[in-house]
Amino acid sequence: MNNQVNKIHHITQMEKMATLGTMASGVIHEINTPLAYVSANINALSGYFYDMLSKLDHYENCETQRVNDNSKLRCICEKKNNVNLDLIKQDLPDLLRETRDGISLLKKTVLELGKFSHPERGRKERFDLHKVLESAISISNAKIRNKAVVVKELGDIPLVNLIRNQIIHVFINILVNAAHSINSFGEIRIRTGRSDEGVFVDIVDNGRGMSPEECAHVFDAFFTTKPIGQGTGLGLSLAQEIMQNHGGTIGVKSELGKGTRFRVTLPVE
Repeated sequence: MNNQVNKIHHITQMEKMATLGTMASGVIHEINTPLAYVSANINALSGYFYDMLSKLDHYENCETQRVNDNSKLRCICEKKNNVNLDLIKQDLPDLLRETRDGISLLKKTVLELGKFSHPERGRKERFDLHKVLESAISISNAKIRNKAVVVKELGDIPLVNLIRNQIIHVFINILVNAAHSINSFGEIRIRTGRSDEGVFVDIVDNGRGMSPEECAHVFDAFFTTKPIGQGTGLGLSLAQEIMQNHGGTIGVKSELGKGTRFRVTLPVE
């Protein structure tokens, strides 16, 4: 049993690095996008800040001199007209919100990548499965965002004993495969709940679907529906081994032209 656990742990580490490698360009884009608008927002905020400082300087000078000079008043009015206060007041809240969101997204992406790439101890611990799902979605987002919207229907489920990165690996494979199966733009729906077997996670896409023959081999090692050179075909084979090691199951239902549903079930101890 220990040999099997060690084998899965070793293969998971190798496949995890391969997954990170194939997703590298998307992850770079995921980081560069918020960086770009944070940088642009900071430049705009700097301009607004110095415009407002300049206007305040004029007011303070006039207040210090305490003169009733028409030329001074005209100077203040001209300065006010040169600074579009209405635009600044309208734009500032959005710039600050976008900047905060961008920094938050950066921190989240880097944090989840760091956790996922870090070697684990290889033993089960109690986790909130919804948080594990969120981590998988964050890491997969670079592959998903341009192909589908993710809709979550989360039920009331207990904590589950699992090896975190291995289960994240299972979800990443299903999510990325779901995104690849969608030709233009579609939907990936995630449902969680309780069943007789324990806790289940359904990941359903409205992509092109699979034939019965493809479904029969989807968990075979090196089987893939992707073009040659895209994917190793080990993702779902390894996912099945991981689920067996956790005492759980992974199943698939699919129909050509109507999409695919994967169900992951984990026992509740």
